[in-house]
Amino acid sequence: MSSKTGSIRHLGIQHDSVCPTRIGLLTKLIHGITSPNVALPPTTTLPPMFHFALLHRLDTRLSFDGYDADHAPPSFDAMRRRLLVSGSLRVTRSLAVDRDTRVAQTLSLARVAQRMGTPFVTVARDIVDAGCGELAILDERTLAYPLRGPLRAGSGGNTYPTRRTREVKQEAFSRKHAVSEVQAFQYSALTFNSHLIHYNRDYAREEGYTDVVVPGTLLATIASTHVLNYTNAKEPAISMNTFKYSFSRPVHVNEEFVVSGDGESKVWIETASQPAEIIMRAGYGMCDRMELE
Repeated sequence: MSSKTGSIRHLGIQHDSVCPTRIGLLTKLIHGITSPNVALPPTTTLPPMFHFALLHRLDTRLSFDGYDADHAPPSFDAMRRRLLVSGSLRVTRSLAVDRDTRVAQTLSLARVAQRMGTPFVTVARDIVDAGCGELAILDERTLAYPLRGPLRAGSGGNTYPTRRTREVKQEAFSRKHAVSEVQAFQYSALTFNSHLIHYNRDYAREEGYTDVVVPGTLLATIASTHVLNYTNAKEPAISMNTFKYSFSRPVHVNEEFVVSGDGESKVWIETASQPAEIIMRAGYGMCDRMELE
């Protein structure tokens, strides 16, 4: 399989099935955060962002921070930290949640850049429906490797690249949440994310955080789930086919945040504390479910 991202380094091919047990456990976890008082709905097709529960690499070498060593630049050492700063998802084919649904993933480093002394590495995942050979999911995540120190929003140095300035938008929905330490650990286990900042408080503080950090992909999954819940309540036959997100600051466990959306193409997360700071901005696209079959 050839990557669709113009890769600069091939990291391997993984094979898996769309396991109902793993997807069911992740569905239960996300539902417990987003809609704890609503009956758990059946999951027949893979929801957006749930591919992180699949296609794990069991033989990868880990860095000192517990995460994949081959996702890091040569300059990565204990003077730097690793941040998820942005990502994008494009769904071109729906995948049935069934052990008979086989998938294959091509993993690669798509881009490496340097901005004001900070390395940025983009990791791409191209996921194919092995049954028909058609591309189903294209996922990219960009990781930054700034020097450790106080986290600020801006560009370069110790900072996230996105400003935290709050934008005034018309809200179609708004929900307040907090992710517990147990939920952050469960998500890390289900997605095979061994980055120490997501479950080791002492290490997280060593990197300069005040507590365990909620995984960024979990926040993006919570946001995309709210978009789907809002949209499908009005139009059940609509699916999400694109989701692009960027972060301005981390969220610690037990820290309250608010997920809001305009009901059309944008969703954002901000702090519940005032004055509100933007945590994540995202844009998305929707399509008729039939277009993905």
